Amino acid sequence: MVNGTDGQICYLYISEAGEDWGRDRLGDDTLEAGRNVTLSLGDASRWDLLAEDCDHQEVARYSNRLSFANRLSVRPISGGL
Repeated sequence: MVNGTDGQICYLYISEAGEDWGRDRLGDDTLEAGRNVTLSLGDASRWDLLAEDCDHQEVARYSNRLSFANRLSVRPISGGL
């Protein structure tokens, strides 16, 4: 996953579509703008994603639309998700 926003992502939640968010996938790490992280996900075909900055402000949200074939670039909310 690539951070395509202008800022840091400090909290990243990914769940099977419609399920509870669960744990923060970044743990103690952060994802700087333009940087990437490799994530291992289960076998579900649809995923939800929530990315937040270090103040827990939502910077990106995708609901029931994602299928991770290879690579995902997270874009800011202002892009009209």
